Amino acid sequence: MKAGKNLTRVIALFLLELMILYPVTFVHALTISNINVTDIGTASARVKWFTDEVADGRVRYGPTADLGFTSRHTTFIFEHSQLLQGLDPEKTYFLKIESSNINGQTLIDDNKGQLYSFTTKDITPPEKVSGLGITSKTKTSITVSWQPSGTDDLDRYNIYRGQQLIAGIKDIIFTDDNLNPGTAYSYRVSAVDVAGNEGSQSDTVMATTEGLDITKPAISKINVEDIKDTTATITWLTNENSTSIVFFGAGELSRKEEINILAINHSVVLGNLEKGIAYSFIVSSCDKENNCANSSLSSFEAGFDVKAPGINATIPMFVNENTIAISGSTEPFSSVKLFVNNLNLPVRALDSAETANGAFEFLNVQLQKENVIKILAADKAGNKNEAIFRVSVDTEAPVVVIDQIPGITSKNNLTVVGTVDEPVLINLFLRFGSKERPEKVIGLKADAGNSSVKLEWNESKDMDFSHYIIYRKDIGPIAIADSKSYNAYTDLLVNKGQEYSYWVTAVDKFGKESDKSDAVAVRAADGRQDIPKPQPIDKLIIEKPGLSISVNNTFSGSLKLEKDGEYTLTIEVLDRAGNRVVIERLIALDTKKPDIKITNPPSGTMIFENYANEVDIKGATEPNARIHLFVERTPLGAMNRSFSISGLSNDIESIPESKLEADCALSIGGKNFCPESADFSTTADSAGNFEFDNVDLTNIVSAGLGLEQIPGTQLIEDLRPETTKTSRLLFIATDPAGLRNAKEHTVRVGTCWSGNQSWDLIPLAEFQSPTFISTQRLAEDKESIYFFFNYSYIGRGNNEKIDSVSLQKACSGTEVLGDKRFNTSCKILPSGGFSTAVNPEGKVTYTQVKLNRVEGMERFLQNDWKNFFNSVSNELTFPLKFTIRYRHTVDGKEIIETQTTCQEVTYVLDNSIIDPREVLPDWLLYDFVDFLQSSINTINDVNEQLTKVVDFVTVGCVSTFFLRIPVQFYRRLITFSEEKIFQLKDISKNIIPGSDNLIKFNVKTQEDQEYCNAVANNIKKDYKLGTNTNALFGLKLKYFSDKDLKRCFPEIAGVWDTEASLYKAYRYTCDRIFGHQTPSGWTENLDDEKIYQRILEGDQCPNDQSVYGRPVQAVNCRKTASQFRIDQDKFGPDDTCFVVPVGNVGSRERGNQLFQLGKPVESASNIYEITILTGISETRSRYVIKQSEKSYLTNRPETCEQLCTGSSVQSSLKDKIKIEGVDKTIDVSPAKKKAKEATDTNKLTGSVCVPAAQCNQWAAEKPDAKFGDKTIKIDS
Repeated sequence: MKAGKNLTRVIALFLLELMILYPVTFVHALTISNINVTDIGTASARVKWFTDEVADGRVRYGPTADLGFTSRHTTFIFEHSQLLQGLDPEKTYFLKIESSNINGQTLIDDNKGQLYSFTTKDITPPEKVSGLGITSKTKTSITVSWQPSGTDDLDRYNIYRGQQLIAGIKDIIFTDDNLNPGTAYSYRVSAVDVAGNEGSQSDTVMATTEGLDITKPAISKINVEDIKDTTATITWLTNENSTSIVFFGAGELSRKEEINILAINHSVVLGNLEKGIAYSFIVSSCDKENNCANSSLSSFEAGFDVKAPGINATIPMFVNENTIAISGSTEPFSSVKLFVNNLNLPVRALDSAETANGAFEFLNVQLQKENVIKILAADKAGNKNEAIFRVSVDTEAPVVVIDQIPGITSKNNLTVVGTVDEPVLINLFLRFGSKERPEKVIGLKADAGNSSVKLEWNESKDMDFSHYIIYRKDIGPIAIADSKSYNAYTDLLVNKGQEYSYWVTAVDKFGKESDKSDAVAVRAADGRQDIPKPQPIDKLIIEKPGLSISVNNTFSGSLKLEKDGEYTLTIEVLDRAGNRVVIERLIALDTKKPDIKITNPPSGTMIFENYANEVDIKGATEPNARIHLFVERTPLGAMNRSFSISGLSNDIESIPESKLEADCALSIGGKNFCPESADFSTTADSAGNFEFDNVDLTNIVSAGLGLEQIPGTQLIEDLRPETTKTSRLLFIATDPAGLRNAKEHTVRVGTCWSGNQSWDLIPLAEFQSPTFISTQRLAEDKESIYFFFNYSYIGRGNNEKIDSVSLQKACSGTEVLGDKRFNTSCKILPSGGFSTAVNPEGKVTYTQVKLNRVEGMERFLQNDWKNFFNSVSNELTFPLKFTIRYRHTVDGKEIIETQTTCQEVTYVLDNSIIDPREVLPDWLLYDFVDFLQSSINTINDVNEQLTKVVDFVTVGCVSTFFLRIPVQFYRRLITFSEEKIFQLKDISKNIIPGSDNLIKFNVKTQEDQEYCNAVANNIKKDYKLGTNTNALFGLKLKYFSDKDLKRCFPEIAGVWDTEASLYKAYRYTCDRIFGHQTPSGWTENLDDEKIYQRILEGDQCPNDQSVYGRPVQAVNCRKTASQFRIDQDKFGPDDTCFVVPVGNVGSRERGNQLFQLGKPVESASNIYEITILTGISETRSRYVIKQSEKSYLTNRPETCEQLCTGSSVQSSLKDKIKIEGVDKTIDVSPAKKKAKEATDTNKLTGSVCVPAAQCNQWAAEKPDAKFGDKTIKIDS
């Protein structure tokens, strides 16, 4: 039997291994290695170590061997890193390492009892470095040095260039290489100790690297001396030591003489020359940095010179300034003298060295009114020549008088007439106007060259391009480039070392100039320094004139205007001295008659006569034209049916404009002196728009002219056919050029009143509704208006009665009135007839009109509402046409007639739109919205994290589910194995030898054996188990309590505990995924009081101590008082009460009672009195024992009998009972049968409290008992 049991267990363990533990993990000892302390700072350090399997970690550390601090992590990993913080600087700490693997194995590494240690760094920085200075410098390096630091634990020096750390060295001297020549640098140095503490930076020192020599030598005083038939000597000066080189030749510079000695005074002899041959030469000098400079090309003739030097100079006879610049050329190396008025004393002179290339120039020569100028030139051989010029100075501009030029004309020929006071040249320029300017020039750049600045820019893409204008900041316009592709310019008039700024503009053929380009600045690197500032050019006139005239006094010239538009006429007058007068005029050519277009009201528009007396007429024509309006007439007479506008134009051309004016109308003595005058006159604005206000068109209705019948299809707004009258309007426009045109325009005037006006309509405003038209209901398309009209008979008969009244909107023509009242009302008033009811007396009508919604009103914002209210002036007026069909008796005969009449109904608009921004605080409008948005973002972030948690919980749910299955299988297997013993027919093999029939249980001690057999025997008696051969036959483990199961079947109890733990984990994880139904199903049919009782019991479960007393839960008296109909104001805010359920006592149901916590009991700990507040008052005192702030214990209400039997005692009978020599006091009462049966007086039930073992023994043996003088039998 034992072998079979062991075999069963082996099989169960094997199955469990296959299901869970495959593949097998072999366990070996945990090891710790590579302990290391890194990142040691002043207040922290990091401890690292490795374990050979995943484990958690703890670092126990402290400033002494007793340690005292712990830093841990609970993650199971191989590589461990734990940061220790809050350490003291400059202190030694000791530590040891502990790690535990997932099997619970713990390993401690304390360095074999010696502990590991480390020392934190200090926090005291070194002193400030002193003595920093510049040791040396070159073009590309600077060397600095400083005094040594007195810090004992010095690690290095940090060197800073500016704000940047560039090096860290241990030496006290540092060379900074790879610097830029001629650049300033600043340096500072600080000391750093081994703990990384950096001291204050030293004072700043500055140094500038040596600059590069990139300046060329300056060559001056070039001269040719000692010219002979075969030799000549060239001399010159430089501003620094340099070499001497001369390139020369007859034609090409193919020969060279060179002296490599560095000198300032240079002299080079040229040999092997030929007499009478002209030689050209250039001198060159290079300094020690190989910066070379070349002179300009000069020349001389070998041999002795007997020819006088020529003079080439041009001086104008007339100038307009008191100074003049004289320039020219002569034989190279000739001296030149200038004489002004005094021909014996020169005012200027140039020696031969200054005319090496033969050119000469005299600037700012002062002049008088009349001047004689002489130029004298002498060459190196003494040959001389002179030239004499006469110059007159005229600084006054010519006087020009131009006759009147019209600003606008209709003629193609333009004649310019005028006079001048001296001989002049007159240029006439005519440019057709352009409204757009050329695009801005882009891409401008500048490069400094040899005594010059070169400018380049992107080519203009303007189709009407004419030329570029180049500007220099210190002058203004300096040049004009005529071609579009000529997008470069070189400025030669620059001085060395000065900075110049330039920009460029583009000009089209209409004279329109673009915006200035982006400016560029450049500095001239070399060249002369004595060039004077040139004069700005005149940028106005550059194109060829349309006409040029040379005149002395009166002049006349004609130009042709090609096409309509604006022209710019420029008259340029130049006298002999260059004095200039420019006159500009703007001229417009207009050869087209003004066109007239009437925009309001459109032609053929029908306007009801009640609005036709105040019509605003609007139109458009040529700008600034004069407009005249004639109503039903012309300037030539009345307008009849045969009138045609086609033949009118020629007739009105001859009428003076003054006679067409409306204010010309004058009638004296019955004679009209201005019969051509208009009814209205106005002038069009600069855009050509004109308007006539409040024109009355109703005269045509009263006069009965133009009567015509029109079909219903021509009526607007679905009106029925009715009589209209046509009003004809004549417009005459005269433009500024004097051209005139006429236009006829017709407007139909609808008669609103027809039939005999027998009824007078009176609106009953006091009954109309709503009082205010709601904008909200309009926006929702739900607004209607309701109104009443009273009808008063004013006709010629009697027995009057209205049969029917129909209403239609009368909006035709209101859109042309310019009245805000109709802007919206006619849009929201529906087309067609309106629902109208007539009262039985036929004197009052009631009308309902469902209004339409303004398009887009549902999307209106605050500004939209403001504009809407402004457009309607806060009221809406609805124009209506009434058609009244009525009957009355006239001259004794009943007549049925129809009357049409127009009326208006006005409503006030409710403009009380509340803007939340005006009534709500900013924090609610903005901050709270921001808070809500941030909350949404936070919730989204939490949801993302919860999604991850759900993933883990799902894994846990599935894992625990599958883990619980094999454990449950194993538990059932071993339970079946244990219970199989008690199913055997013969259990003798399981009896312990030598015992009193004790069955062998798998327990450790003999005491447990005896206990388990006693428990089994009690179960046998309770469940009536066993046979003759097997005293425990039918015994099952479920009959054992948990305590007895653990003592008698420890292995099975352990598996039960494991399965329970897995089930808790399964419920904990799976409930988070699938959840439970809320509320629970058991609450469906329970009333509130019972549910409350169950909740109260649930709250008491964690502190269930029912075996000692009744647990009660503390509650707030004020919050609970209302349940017992007690005024809560009787309690303080912190008063404590108890809701105590009271069971059946006798025959009355008492329910819950409310008790209040009282004072503590003297000389007792945590015991308090409680006072009943509801129900039946009690004479005895009640007490509670305080276990926590919320949990208390009080006495149980049951008696001992009730505790033992679970029943209540109706009438107690107390007496003594003796059972097997044990005396007890017993409470007895008649036994009860079923609920519907009477009490059996022959049987008694009683209760007595005895130990459980004694009770079980008496229940099994049923001994006799002595009750008074009677012997009684115990049934159960």
